[in-house]
Amino acid sequence: MTVPPTVSVFMPSYNGDRYLEAAVRSILDQTFRDLELVVVDDGSQESTRAILHRLAASDNRLKVHVCEHRGLVGALNHAISLCRGRYLARMDHDDISVPDRIERQVRYLEAHPDVVDFIRAKREDGRLRQFNLSLLITSEFVEAVKNDKPWALSFPITEREATADQIDLQDCSIVAWRDLPNKKGYVVNE
Repeated sequence: MTVPPTVSVFMPSYNGDRYLEAAVRSILDQTFRDLELVVVDDGSQESTRAILHRLAASDNRLKVHVCEHRGLVGALNHAISLCRGRYLARMDHDDISVPDRIERQVRYLEAHPDVVDFIRAKREDGRLRQFNLSLLITSEFVEAVKNDKPWALSFPITEREATADQIDLQDCSIVAWRDLPNKKGYVVNE
């Protein structure tokens, strides 16, 4: 048995051939190399399967699983069941990740074990709450969730919105950024 990777990125795909190769390459080309990419082809009718098998032939970190069409939730659950990594990261077949996305997320999680602990422990009606960590990780968010208090979500904002709300874009404790393939019109923290 091989040693599990630090990160398992999981991606469902259904007829995603238009953007799939770029999405897969954006994960396989990450600066953080200790990862696997688990892609579940959810019964695609297009060339999705052929693209995945071609890419997997050149990089053994890409794990391709084909199943009958179950829908998004079924494909996600199946993909998660196949992941072996310490951390899981979600990816859609029409998204592009910046090259250091996983490296930055792992660095943050390693430096903040309290975030990992609360994500593992926080349950609602017996089920783990779903969080998109690329949207928001701030100390205020962690405290709010630990104490079952409401929290404000931070999303990418336009320059006009930042100016109107007098937001200091250099203060990372105030604004958490999400990586977007389309950055036109948005202020980005790079």
